[in-house]
Amino acid sequence: MFQKIVETSHFKDLAIHTLDNGALIAGFEVDLFDEEIYGLEKAEAMLQSVLRDLPEGRILRVYLKSDYAIDSDTSHSRSEALKAIGFIKNRAYIFLEKPAKTDLSLLFKKKDRAESSVMTDFQLLKSHGVQVRPLSQGDIEAVLPQLGDEVDHSFQTLDLGKDAVSVLRLTKQSAFGVDLGTLSHIKDSLPLPYTICCTIETVPHSTAETFLRRRSKQNAIGGDLQETRKYEEAQSDLEDISLNGSKLFRFEWQCLVSRSSEGELREDREELKRRLEPLGEIYIESVGALESFKSFYPGTIPHYSLLEKDSVLVAYMPLISRGDSLSKLRINKRSLALHRKDESLTYLDVFDSSYESFSWCIFGRPGTGKSVLTNALTRALIFDPSIKVIKIDVGGSHSRETEMLGGVEKTLLLNEPTGLNPFDVLKELGPTKEAIQILAGFLEVLILEEGESKLSKTMKSDLERTIALYAETRSNDFSLQNFVSSMQELPRKELFGRWVGNGVYGNAFLTITSDMSRAWDDSKLLYFNFSKISQALDPDYAQGGLAAVMAKFNLEMLKSNEHKKRIVFIADETPFFIKKCFSFFNLSIANVRKEGHGFITVAQKSAHVVVDGDTGILDNSPNKIFFSLDGDEESFTSRTQLNSASVEKIKSLRRQQGEFSEALFKDCHGERVVKVRLSAEEYWSYTSKDEDRRKYQELRKACPSLRLEEIVRCLSL
Repeated sequence: MFQKIVETSHFKDLAIHTLDNGALIAGFEVDLFDEEIYGLEKAEAMLQSVLRDLPEGRILRVYLKSDYAIDSDTSHSRSEALKAIGFIKNRAYIFLEKPAKTDLSLLFKKKDRAESSVMTDFQLLKSHGVQVRPLSQGDIEAVLPQLGDEVDHSFQTLDLGKDAVSVLRLTKQSAFGVDLGTLSHIKDSLPLPYTICCTIETVPHSTAETFLRRRSKQNAIGGDLQETRKYEEAQSDLEDISLNGSKLFRFEWQCLVSRSSEGELREDREELKRRLEPLGEIYIESVGALESFKSFYPGTIPHYSLLEKDSVLVAYMPLISRGDSLSKLRINKRSLALHRKDESLTYLDVFDSSYESFSWCIFGRPGTGKSVLTNALTRALIFDPSIKVIKIDVGGSHSRETEMLGGVEKTLLLNEPTGLNPFDVLKELGPTKEAIQILAGFLEVLILEEGESKLSKTMKSDLERTIALYAETRSNDFSLQNFVSSMQELPRKELFGRWVGNGVYGNAFLTITSDMSRAWDDSKLLYFNFSKISQALDPDYAQGGLAAVMAKFNLEMLKSNEHKKRIVFIADETPFFIKKCFSFFNLSIANVRKEGHGFITVAQKSAHVVVDGDTGILDNSPNKIFFSLDGDEESFTSRTQLNSASVEKIKSLRRQQGEFSEALFKDCHGERVVKVRLSAEEYWSYTSKDEDRRKYQELRKACPSLRLEEIVRCLSL
């Protein structure tokens, strides 16, 4: 009853399988076409080209299998969270089939030629840009039904023993028309699991023309309005096929739904029928269910075919999605798992090998999900032991996260040294161009006047020349104090006096402490908390402290160490720092690109990273995530280089407090909407709402022996 593989031959990486009835098949797993990245027009053109080049005498079967899943194959930072949340798993397959001939002995005599022909079809798919991976014999056997010769059949239901199955069929195309987005959006609301199959066969050109001429005559002008419309459609189709290179196809469209009980099956098949109705007339197979079930699989002829042109038929091929197919995902330890619009998974990798630069920007108003994403991204990064994260912020909002992740927190205070000596760059790198640039960036911040964002080119040049002269002294005590006392000619020397000796910030950079040195070397997460000093009446100390941290970050990137880790610098909510340290931010991002490290700038508004009209941070951070717009739309689009369609996507983003938040993600591959969906434990790990903080503090006070992870687990119950 159902076909089985009786022989397999191999041609390079392609396996050609012979079935019981002599049919030859080749199976491939394919990537779904992401409508947000490809665009519907490009996907339509690609699929239409595949159809037009489908040889006569071949059958093309396209399958989409969607199911609910709670586990992924690769361990990453959100593996446990996904077990609680779940996701949609999409897999797409294409089977190319050469039906059996009447004289099977003749077929086997010409088997080499037949297999070569299927091989040509395989190359045809690849030439049109369809990403395919040949299926092994085991993969294909898993697709074929594992059944006996007899299947119990009652009205609308097939009893397979373990499961009850129904087949839904398209019996007539929609009179209102469908496009590639119709099925893509419908499938996101279908009850899971289900499998869709679209079986396609080319109608020979001469047969198509004869059929359309006959239909045109049958509906000649003079009848009622319906006949007139059919006549006009037939004439238009005939013109497309005769003159425009279009083709006519027979196709069968089915949806297979399997459930463990007939009651559940009955409920879900009715829901499927209702939701699929925008495609046309949907019929739940009854007396013909068994024959439809047979025709669902390779090696059997279609049970009930429709006719359609390629330009319309592409809309019924289940290969378009607002998400990723499972075969497309590339996962590693540092990847951050997020959901897409269709609830499938996608993975953000700061160090994606296809990126030219690993600099990112994340923008969003308070409450949109920006901080949650930043925290989740931090956890993903340090899940990889080869990565170190340096994080700064002015709100003190990462203390709980740092404690939970086993990181080190350094809170900067006015009356305590920062523990950093930026002049270490000269000890480590020598008087190199890079060392001089780093020190110049640091010292520039210390001597900026009120209202300045950078020094003049002349003064910056004088400062760099002075640093170069100082480097030649080969001092054993490279430090800010030694620099100021050694160099008589210093630009704005009186301002340097504030940072040495008895100056108001004279103890800021005295020496590097051993604790700080160990933290830089050993910690996977190092958090600099500026909340105690950023709101001081005189914020200069905070700016100097940030500049020192950034100098150390640049040194760590540049110094030679075969065992050094990749470093990611995360600047969270630091608009004032960006303004005062803008040149240093640009220098750091340039070094990140050169050395292969990461830099993530987080801000409420994209305008916060633009200083005096300079969009350097935006321009040099090609990977961006937007939770919201800021400012007027015209200025926003000009600043971010997004188009009006992208702005509309951002305006339509959805969020639900405590459940999920959507954002627009843009990288070199295109734009797509991602969804930050949290488990209960993740929510209580990340939340910064005042009422949630109070609950956390009350529980910690009541149960002081509980570890932070245990408190979070209790709150999430």
